[in-house]
Amino acid sequence: MPIACSYCGGTHPDAQGVRRCWGSGQAAAPVDADSGGGREVGLGFWGEESEEPPSPQRGAAAPPIPGPADSTAATMLARARAAGGNAAHSTSPGSHDSAARPVVAAPGSPAPALGRSVLVAPGQPAPEPWSGCPRIVLGPQTGPETIQELETAFLTRRPLVIEISSGWSLPVNEVNFAPVWSLGPGFTFPGERLRHAALFNSLDARAGETTWRWAGMAVPLGAEPGGPADVVLPDGRPAFVDGGPFGYLEPGALGVPDAVLIPRVAVEHGHLTPFFTNAGTADLAPDQEAAVTHPGGSARIIAPAGSGKTRVLTQRARHLLKNWRLPPEALCLVAFNKRAAEEIKERTTDLPGLQVRTLNSLGLAVLSGSGRFGSARSVQTVDESTVRKILEELVSFPRRANTDPAAAWIEALSSVRLGLKSPERVEAEFQGDVDGLADILPRYRAALAERGVVDFDEQIYRAIEILLADPAVRERARLACRVMLVDEFQDLTPAHVLLVRLLSGPAGSVFGVGDDDQTIYGYAGASPGWLIDYESYFPGAGSHLLEVNYRCHPQVTGAARTLLTHNRNRVAKTIVSPSGSATAVGELNRGLSTEAAEDPVAASMDAVRRLVEQGAHPSTV
Repeated sequence: MPIACSYCGGTHPDAQGVRRCWGSGQAAAPVDADSGGGREVGLGFWGEESEEPPSPQRGAAAPPIPGPADSTAATMLARARAAGGNAAHSTSPGSHDSAARPVVAAPGSPAPALGRSVLVAPGQPAPEPWSGCPRIVLGPQTGPETIQELETAFLTRRPLVIEISSGWSLPVNEVNFAPVWSLGPGFTFPGERLRHAALFNSLDARAGETTWRWAGMAVPLGAEPGGPADVVLPDGRPAFVDGGPFGYLEPGALGVPDAVLIPRVAVEHGHLTPFFTNAGTADLAPDQEAAVTHPGGSARIIAPAGSGKTRVLTQRARHLLKNWRLPPEALCLVAFNKRAAEEIKERTTDLPGLQVRTLNSLGLAVLSGSGRFGSARSVQTVDESTVRKILEELVSFPRRANTDPAAAWIEALSSVRLGLKSPERVEAEFQGDVDGLADILPRYRAALAERGVVDFDEQIYRAIEILLADPAVRERARLACRVMLVDEFQDLTPAHVLLVRLLSGPAGSVFGVGDDDQTIYGYAGASPGWLIDYESYFPGAGSHLLEVNYRCHPQVTGAARTLLTHNRNRVAKTIVSPSGSATAVGELNRGLSTEAAEDPVAASMDAVRRLVEQGAHPSTV
């Protein structure tokens, strides 16, 4: 049976012909210097990425900073066309069907546990395995309800028959040039959601034969098409290549003896490595192990103080790389700050290739294209002294003794860029201290751009702008962030949440760890709502509660539990001490007391001093 090939646009009689075509470089993606040698293949018609690798010319220069007029629909569409993309919410009729061919075609197995759908032409009967499945027609009338229905089917692995209307195209290369602060953390590209839900786990029967895209991508890597599954690996094992939601499935559920499952993220990064096991291999408490071995890619982990949060985060990374055999170049662990990042690196020295970043280094990687994010460009970050000098050039500060008028402007700029509040709203909140902010903000950002520098907030804000405006950069960044582990999720600002969501894409494989009761950066826009409403930001996410506090005395734990119940906006949880801990420290149990004091700090110091004088070791206080 001939095998279709989009490297050359023709067909080949066997897999060897496809490999020769692929190896000739006609459409080969470059190997990233940090990728460990794996070849990365774009997704073309089948996903939000393009078939060709990102263009160096396109990825090297960031788009200009949008001004007040750049948010108009006409300007968005004109700029999108100039960039070769589409404005958000727009489609590109005629361009989709001409590219609608798989890289390599191989007969696809229905594999009921994988929940694959099938694409058909208008009026075309569904192939026999899908004859009883619901049929959805996609066309100009497709709206939010249909997208939601497709996403639900994708996440639950419920097969559908998806009919693509003639002469109509799914949106591709969407862009958005609206001010970032106007979008909010919940922004999505609807076309990306539609393409992902409709195509990633769907076989294509429109040309007559039923073909499977992901099996095709496995052939140039050494697999043979056919066999009882999708492909046969070089060691002779039958393998399914999964295009569904990232997660572990037991081999017995595949319905083929000795078959293994390869996630699409592996073949995207040039690997044929199947899942190994989801069995826990670390010495963990039951609630911790349940979180670490969560079978899906996306999950919310509620981790109160003393529950082993960092251990769960690092063990999850270890589990993904060693047990699931995830390519390290596809995994990104995001720590809240540099100190936390260093601690995580110290705990994961046995995981070479693990990408550990702070939120700001993540933004800077997008700006600079460093490492796995593209072709490196030099981006300098300035400190607060330079920020103040720039502001002094733009704002006439009043001369008042014992005041710091620049501080209000620095905070106001953060409220817009990290808090995603409108300049007008922030100006009103500062009650006269930052009058004219709506005018100063674009001038300040232009001054940074003229100097070729960014400040710390601009690392995040500018990275979001680029991800929104340049599909090629978005594609490259997402390849490095196919699976994300994010620490201290409750203390992310709205801009941080939007950055994570844009990088994770419609697949949304984000393992978020945090405690809604420990939100301490609310003044900057952090919110317990990120965890409370986690599934609305990452549909299909699981949830695990770590409720055992291994750090504190049982009475402290009980008092904290009582106090935290007064929080109105929280995830319901019960914090307990380990079994038997009360008796183990019973001799130290002297009860809890409260003491009113005019100077709480001095009173606390006196209490510590008394305990030490009574024989308590300072480390136990």
